[in-house]
Amino acid sequence: MHYRQNVHVSFGGLSVGAPQPRPEWIAFDPGTASYLSVPARLNGLPVRGVVDTGASRSVLSAKLLGQIGAQPAGSTLATMFTARYSLPLYRIGRLEAGGIAATGLDVACHDLAMVEAAFPGEGAMVIGRDFLTRSVLECQFSQSRFRIVADFVPENPAGYTRLELGRSFHGLPMIAAQIEGLEAERAVVDLGSNLVCTMSERYARDAGLLCRPSSTTMSAGLEGRAVGMQITLRALRIGDHVLCDVPACVIPNWSLDAPVNLGWPAFGAFDLAFVFDRELRIRADETLLGAPLPRDRSGIGRNASAITCWSAMSRRSVRPTGRAWSRGTGSSPSMACRSIPPTPPPADALAGRALARRWR
Repeated sequence: MHYRQNVHVSFGGLSVGAPQPRPEWIAFDPGTASYLSVPARLNGLPVRGVVDTGASRSVLSAKLLGQIGAQPAGSTLATMFTARYSLPLYRIGRLEAGGIAATGLDVACHDLAMVEAAFPGEGAMVIGRDFLTRSVLECQFSQSRFRIVADFVPENPAGYTRLELGRSFHGLPMIAAQIEGLEAERAVVDLGSNLVCTMSERYARDAGLLCRPSSTTMSAGLEGRAVGMQITLRALRIGDHVLCDVPACVIPNWSLDAPVNLGWPAFGAFDLAFVFDRELRIRADETLLGAPLPRDRSGIGRNASAITCWSAMSRRSVRPTGRAWSRGTGSSPSMACRSIPPTPPPADALAGRALARRWR
């Protein structure tokens, strides 16, 4: 899933294609959509790409890889919320999305049943930071739209402020966020997650956040499901803006190196522009800022028309009138990857490289 800081992941001979016409805005309905998705072309094949700033690599399913005939390119160590996996890498010829085209991209292969269920009849993939970092991702949640462009030239620049956009150990976009009266903490901006806020159980316990009412909840990602608890944060400060009554999913066995993860619903009242590894431009809609945050994000299973293991995983047996019903579940396809060179690697390829560092 996510998080990184000062680690440069090798992506092979990635190059950016010729400049493309400035793309049109892509519609996105925060009230019904589980993911931000964009029409894309993979080696010329039309696919649906889920935009995921919480994934350091793009990810394809084995089925989709078979359709485009990609060649093996080594393996990668993927760090997800609660586990790590070694995943095979494959070299793809060309990926086009929005106004950007890239060639020679090494992508990971993993089961994407949850993503595919959201887009029946379409080939689906996860577009990660390896592609997005070559662009500017501009999201206007206040107007239910986003686009991927080569540079940030806002139609209306008024009202934007700048936040420093760092990188976690695994290379994912990270900002400072302040929970209630605590010190500001690192938080990954993960637009691949439809949970408002997810955090490490150890961090929540050390911060004294668990001595409040809670409910049992289940979240799910590429590594499977995770049972945790959901609490309510009285306040979450992002830049100059404060979100109130924030639902937070507390996950045990946290594997990531930043203790807090913010999904796209946390930014539903904002316009964002990601200039990756440099800054996050942010502008609030004051009317939306006062609206309640979504508490029932039941993830991909909520929209799946077919009966899949993912939909069964994403739903819980709770009474519609019960407290747990209003607290919700969610999902994220995100992951963070650390490159492992193809065998045999150069003699110094692994020298000095540590495994992905846990926050705790």
